[in-house]
Amino acid sequence: MTTIAAVTSLALMIPIFSGCSFPYRPSEDGSPSPESTTIETPSQPKTPSPGSSTKTASPNPTQTPTSTPSSDVVYWYESNLPESIRPAYNEVVRGIENFEDTIPITQDNITKDDASLIYNTIFAEHPTWFYLSLTYTTSISSETDTVKAISPKYSMDRGEWLEKLNKVNAIVDPLVNKIYVDYKTEYDRGLAAHDWLVKNVTYHNNPSLSGGSASYQTIYGAFVEGKANCMGYARAMMYLMRRLGISAMVVQGMGDDGNGDSEAHEWNMVRIDGQWWHVDVCWDDPEMNEDTAARMGNDIRHGYMNLTDAEMGRDHKVEKVNLIGDPPPSGKDSSGVNYHRRNGLLVSSLDQYRKLVSDNLSQMVDDGTPLDVQFSDDVVFKQCTDKQTLAKLMEDVATRAGMNSWNWSISVTPEVRVSILTVSR
Repeated sequence: MTTIAAVTSLALMIPIFSGCSFPYRPSEDGSPSPESTTIETPSQPKTPSPGSSTKTASPNPTQTPTSTPSSDVVYWYESNLPESIRPAYNEVVRGIENFEDTIPITQDNITKDDASLIYNTIFAEHPTWFYLSLTYTTSISSETDTVKAISPKYSMDRGEWLEKLNKVNAIVDPLVNKIYVDYKTEYDRGLAAHDWLVKNVTYHNNPSLSGGSASYQTIYGAFVEGKANCMGYARAMMYLMRRLGISAMVVQGMGDDGNGDSEAHEWNMVRIDGQWWHVDVCWDDPEMNEDTAARMGNDIRHGYMNLTDAEMGRDHKVEKVNLIGDPPPSGKDSSGVNYHRRNGLLVSSLDQYRKLVSDNLSQMVDDGTPLDVQFSDDVVFKQCTDKQTLAKLMEDVATRAGMNSWNWSISVTPEVRVSILTVSR
């Protein structure tokens, strides 16, 4: 992601891309490496009957808005767990809900990999449980080499958690109600959630910390402190969408910074109009840190909103971190839900771009609203974002509009062929 800033024909290159590392690195075989202890288990208890529930709701100590539906929300990873481990999964869920230090596993034949899948599915599906760390230990039977207990690590006690969760919901409850009342379609509600996070959260990360419970990795950091890394953005988006009755999930993988380097990264998939799409709120936020926040102003990006697997795959790679399950396949045609195509902002020629700039000039100047467009192919993208071509285009459009002086800047995301044009007097 690169910004080209210019005053009339003067241009200056300013890099603003910032990666977003996932704070927990898997071991070489792709699975976590929790500490293990061995316990003697001379007799094996019977396996309880599988539970009937395929979805567990995070506890919410505040009143849920009456306008917020939730019955159709899908917890994707949880609903796709193998039935063979669901009894153990339900035991661990209940134990974590009760802040138990050691959670017995009464089901037979739970392997270390099963324990990893259980624990990390719970972590992935419950953004309100931000007291839960990714770090845990297992107790292993010396006879069967199976897991007989899981000991989670908690970053706070129940009292502190409830106090913080109430602060989160003091912000989220009215926000959800407003979005739900003001917007009627899943697309529009998803757009409102996306844009609120871009406007109100600033990127923050400390790669030296790990465990998944630092505040900026949680919904508390995003909503209350206004700071998040990719995990915090993704979990906040998931929470907002689910509260709006829209299925959403976190996706783990790698992000390409455009220079051939990749970093561990998290983003979302959301289900709009019955199909799943990729969304990366973190990479749509130009306010990657406090230094760029003031300079970028109202620059909200939509280049990573509702993309197909192929579109997102240009610079995102899904990877199964922590033995978590696979995400769903995306829809095949995003034209009905993609921000640029839906709003007539997919540009296929320089003349079309010139007309869009002319038509939106007064709004850009008077309201400070940037022109956010996507280009149909690399040739058109390079032509329309060339600094000399754009300087001539701006001179023509501004002069025709009767402007004597003007400033313009453009930031570009080549991987998805998106540009944000800002114009002021």
